[in-house]
Amino acid sequence: MKDKIILLQTILTETERSQAAKRKGKHYNEFIAGRFSAKEAFRRQQDMALVKKVHWHDIEILNAPNGRPIMRVKKFCTRHM
Repeated sequence: MKDKIILLQTILTETERSQAAKRKGKHYNEFIAGRFSAKEAFRRQQDMALVKKVHWHDIEILNAPNGRPIMRVKKFCTRHM
């Protein structure tokens, strides 16, 4: 259980963890998996574009009032020179 908490604290922001806590059962697992997948895809794309590494907490995925996910990147990623 402790490992699961550490993993969630590493991958999800506080706001995302709060949103996850509102879900139960498979919806909770789907929420975590979806956030992880989206963040990992963004991070891989950044690596391929030769930009700085992006930390998990630099990416936050929240839901708009209509439920649509919105990705926010907290730090601007710059190219290596």
